[in-house]
Amino acid sequence: HIVEPLSQERRRELVRRFIEKAGGVPASRRMVELLAVEGHDISQMQVIRDYKGLGIESGRERQKPLLLLE
Repeated sequence: HIVEPLSQERRRELVRRFIEKAGGVPASRRMVELLAVEGHDISQMQVIRDYKGLGIESGRERQKPLLLLE
């Protein structure tokens, strides 16, 4: 069963829904896995672009400034 490619709006809506369900922002690699379970083949780079487009930082990106303080 083939899933239709998602529009940017639809894909970002799906990403937003996963974040709400998870109660936090999964790492981009984890989000790719969650989308794959739903039958969506979306690259990690695309997830990162979607996070940026939605104004969302993944856990790893949030930690970067902290690493600079060490």
